[in-house]
Amino acid sequence: MNFPFVLPTKIVMEPGLRTQVGKYLQEMQLNCILIVTDPGIEAAGLLSPIYESLEHAGISFKVTTEVK
Repeated sequence: MNFPFVLPTKIVMEPGLRTQVGKYLQEMQLNCILIVTDPGIEAAGLLSPIYESLEHAGISFKVTTEVK
């Protein structure tokens, strides 16, 4: 089976970026993403602004914290 695999890369660093993630992903025409993190980051609430940005942008997401 032949198929193209494209892995676009864009690195952005700016203050308040967690609240703008949805905007950048919309620009990349993404509508569903997977977030892989560890339980400590999730429990600390560090991803909450990212979740809110994604929801505001209409981007669906799944989160997994159980990768070993």
